[in-house]
Amino acid sequence: MKKILSVLFFVAFSASVWAQSDFKLRRVHLYRGGAAMLEYAGEVATRQARFQMPLPAGALTQGVHVRVDDREKLVNYLVHHSGMEIQQPLATKKALLAHNQGYNIKVECFEGNDGVSYAGEVMRIDTTGELLFLRSGNSIEVIPISTIMHISGGAALNVSKSVQQLAPTLSVYLVGDYNALPITVLVPITGFESDARYLLDFDKSKPELSLDLTINAPMKLDEVDILYYNHAFQEREVAAFSSQAAFRLAGVNILPNTRSTYQVLSTEVPLQLSDEVDVDAWEPLNQNLSMKSSGKRYLSLSNNSVMDWFSTVVYERKGLSLGLIPSKLPEVPKKATVKMEYGPSPYILTDNARLVKVVKKAVSLNGMKYDSYLYVGRIEIRNTSREAGRVRIIKHAVPDSRRNYWFANSFIDLKGKTKQEMFQLEYEVKVEANDVAFYSYRYELLIPSDN
Repeated sequence: MKKILSVLFFVAFSASVWAQSDFKLRRVHLYRGGAAMLEYAGEVATRQARFQMPLPAGALTQGVHVRVDDREKLVNYLVHHSGMEIQQPLATKKALLAHNQGYNIKVECFEGNDGVSYAGEVMRIDTTGELLFLRSGNSIEVIPISTIMHISGGAALNVSKSVQQLAPTLSVYLVGDYNALPITVLVPITGFESDARYLLDFDKSKPELSLDLTINAPMKLDEVDILYYNHAFQEREVAAFSSQAAFRLAGVNILPNTRSTYQVLSTEVPLQLSDEVDVDAWEPLNQNLSMKSSGKRYLSLSNNSVMDWFSTVVYERKGLSLGLIPSKLPEVPKKATVKMEYGPSPYILTDNARLVKVVKKAVSLNGMKYDSYLYVGRIEIRNTSREAGRVRIIKHAVPDSRRNYWFANSFIDLKGKTKQEMFQLEYEVKVEANDVAFYSYRYELLIPSDN
């Protein structure tokens, strides 16, 4: 791919003056999915001028945007295709001979073991491209092109041919007096490849999370700032451009079509592993006496960095690892904590409960009568792991979908628990390795009475 200079050049016209001061590529805004936006910036000083700059290969001509810092100044710009004449070298004997048609040349051929020289005017090459017709005096020589070893004479400049090439060009029209006016050109471009990934390292004294950014740029970058965004590029963002990037690299140098990796973030990650078992609610007249529930394991991540962690694949360094972590890290705002499911918990709960209806007991609340139901049960917690741990039990008392159920006084005979009014019982229990623990509970449920 052609090398693109980061310092833009210009075309000045006879009746206008253009002066620029350090106008060059300042930033590259990378978006998820490979799109990017180039930000050129500098100062201009002119009275009336037109500034032209060729757009780099892969630029999106529909999204180019030009801004000046002074809103009172007039600026107009457009993207068009301008013609450019380039010289294309003639790399083959056939092309060189064809381009020298009508000129006198001298060729040296090897026929068998003998060398033969011919001199004359190039007439033409046959349609097969294998024979050269050369006028020598009053005769015409037919020479196989494959036998020609040396060619001399002819038109000295005909070793290349002129080719007209169209290239997208940005023209900026400035009217008025501009004394050191800052100007910015935003050019959307494709061809960039970027990959941001996390590495969760448990081998440090405290777990650390590193963010690595890999960039493959189609152009050379010299002392350029790179800003990375955690969303796909949209054309409307060019006009309403703002630098709300996920993170920023300063003074980056990248060779074209070369993969470069940078470590952007390395921060301590407070980790907290918890196990939870959510037990469904028991309803009146439910004759089932037991219910089994498998626990879930959750991992809490605290973001203490200065940037928001965004959702991406997490690579885990083994060693002191806790095990398989989720394939993707959730988006975590800075100075925040997010809980994600870590894997199956080794805890299995069996909820053995029986429902006893207290017929003669009635409760009046706000002038309404309620029948009282008393829950009496026992929870068996089985730890199938080889390590001791803690499990948090959530025992629902009232389904949210049953609005006619009223929850009243709850009694829990766990240590540290007292009479409470709540919609679910929640407590944490420590269980030894390969151990079974039993806990009993009771609570009262009120339902509007038919009497």
